[in-house]
Amino acid sequence: MGEVLNRFVVAKGSGDAVNYLFAMLYIAQQARAADDWDLAEIAAKKMLFFDPSYAGGHYFAAVVAEHKGDSATTRTELLAAERLWGQADPELPEVLDVHKKLAGTR
Repeated sequence: MGEVLNRFVVAKGSGDAVNYLFAMLYIAQQARAADDWDLAEIAAKKMLFFDPSYAGGHYFAAVVAEHKGDSATTRTELLAAERLWGQADPELPEVLDVHKKLAGTR
């Protein structure tokens, strides 16, 4: 599956850019569900490399870091996701999870 991730060639700003990010998010979600944390981490890194301002990438980087027991990275990525989702629907499950996780780290 890691090879599939490397085959995505998308120009930033193109119509396919959002599709790329959502594909990476889907892969990260499925990897997490399958307990494939290496693949989840690869997908999160791909999202952040492609678009460092994508909150979903920071959220998944935090989830992976939390799984690895890296509390400093977890907090850093959660704070980035919280900032980037500042105008998002406050009832979005990921936003609620970010707030919950941050409350547990403060």
